[in-house]
Amino acid sequence: MKRFTSVFSLTFRRYQDLQKAEVQAREARMEASLERVRSKTMAMHSSDDVNFCNGNHVHRIGKTGDENMRCSIAHFLETTNGSLVSQ
Repeated sequence: MKRFTSVFSLTFRRYQDLQKAEVQAREARMEASLERVRSKTMAMHSSDDVNFCNGNHVHRIGKTGDENMRCSIAHFLETTNGSLVSQ
């Protein structure tokens, strides 16, 4: 019985370690995706690049399995009377 208990304990610890490793691997993939998007964002030279970067961001985050994620960009201009309008 003691041997069974020790083997089961070892197996369960291994299972927990594998779960932690899977979570860490997923987080690492997300960080790598965000880093690629960040580097492309920093390389932008015109406002036309924003749409490409936004699409790239949505694509990369979508690869992580988070299907409910949305991303949008709004451009607001200040009018002469101080109010903001969407463009």
